[in-house]
Amino acid sequence: MFDQSQHQKAGDNSFQLCIGSNTPNITNITNINQTQTVPTELVRDVCNSVSSSYLNVFTEIAKQQINERIDQFRDNYFIPRIKCLENAVSALKDPGFQNLLSLAQKSAALNDHADGCNEEILADLLASKVENISAKDKAKNIALKKAIEAMEFLDHTDITALNILSCVWLFKSKSIPLSIDNIKIYAEYLNLVFEYFVDHLPSSKEWINNLILLNLIEDKPLSKLMKFDDILARHLPKLFSAGIKTDTSDYQKAINILNDAKFLSCFLVDNPYIDNHKIIPIFYDNQIDQITVTFTPNDGSMEITKLLSEKEKQVLRKILDLYSNNQNDNNLVKNKIINYLCQFKNIELVKDWFNSIEQGIKLTSAGLAIVNANFNRVLI
Repeated sequence: MFDQSQHQKAGDNSFQLCIGSNTPNITNITNINQTQTVPTELVRDVCNSVSSSYLNVFTEIAKQQINERIDQFRDNYFIPRIKCLENAVSALKDPGFQNLLSLAQKSAALNDHADGCNEEILADLLASKVENISAKDKAKNIALKKAIEAMEFLDHTDITALNILSCVWLFKSKSIPLSIDNIKIYAEYLNLVFEYFVDHLPSSKEWINNLILLNLIEDKPLSKLMKFDDILARHLPKLFSAGIKTDTSDYQKAINILNDAKFLSCFLVDNPYIDNHKIIPIFYDNQIDQITVTFTPNDGSMEITKLLSEKEKQVLRKILDLYSNNQNDNNLVKNKIINYLCQFKNIELVKDWFNSIEQGIKLTSAGLAIVNANFNRVLI
């Protein structure tokens, strides 16, 4: 597969690759329109060229197995993933990208998991570089390189741990339904997200040391990891709030604000998790931007649905500012919501696993790069 004696002179319309002693000729690369699908043979030639730089250290028997794995990665994952990307040709000519490609092929060749998970993540990591080939962000480039190198050693449990950490820490769905009655839809969605991960939940704490050694998570010995409940409440503060107590001056202020703005009081609804409290049925502040109102003009013509104006949004934000800070009431709401969410098996499994982590840890940039690539594979 790899011809070590192939040395050709680059012509006028050629791009010459230089990796160690190998100088293969990739012809006509400069004549390809950037928006066209990249020829498969071109990608295959580049892959073959960069992989030959590290094959010499292996015996012929090992080379055969490595070649098979590299061929599978190239043909089944890498080529389909990048051949239609706009910047693919520029990336294939870029020395830095060729170095990442060589590292990715090495990781694919030396990781013996046969289900394609690691190969798909590697292809997505490379694709993220193709899509930002001109970016000069040194920190992101370093993180991407470390992520690709780490993939050689990762198994399903390691990747699952990374993804759950990220999912709990960073997860905030922009498609959460506005009606508070639809907490069930949110729970079903979260349960579906977690369904992919629960079969590979780590049963020991070995993954923590593995990921620290690979620089995918950082040990924070002086801190403790927030609990699942508290992190979710931080992400969705309005859902986990008691709201405004109805027998207080703040509630009367809210009614006056709505009346002055000629808003209907129906924007305030009963909080189903605590008596005598009213809320605006949103999960977090920015959902105000998604609220629509439907009305019928005086002439009786067709109903009109529109987003709130900026002035109307400000009215609702003033209401949110009146939400109670009573920690006991807010904790009561939080506990009821978490108890409801944990009626869904996958959510309960993830919560218990997450809350069992005793030491302080955080994702590094390299760990987050792998998480983003895997989310592309699983959820898109």
